[in-house]
Amino acid sequence: MARLGGDEFAVLLPETSLAQACTVGEKLQAELRVLAANLQGNGGHSPLTLSIGVTATQVDEPFKATLARADAALYAAKSAGRDKVIALAPQLQPARARQAG
Repeated sequence: MARLGGDEFAVLLPETSLAQACTVGEKLQAELRVLAANLQGNGGHSPLTLSIGVTATQVDEPFKATLARADAALYAAKSAGRDKVIALAPQLQPARARQAG
């Protein structure tokens, strides 16, 4: 896991399919919802959401291209209403979109 800047992070999951990576993202969202509920129970007031963009790498693909596709998936998740997991296959086609909850 690495911080890319601001509130954006990258998690590399070697030998993981798009579907498996989406499942990991959904589990992260579930954990954040528990954390947010605990914070709100202790006087917190800001709802927390986690928008996730997922993609896969291709053999011999420059890392910048993979990162750009993941960034596009992230912004698609944000544009779709936030707190979503959206995957873009290497061909830049939406592979899976599902609202958390």
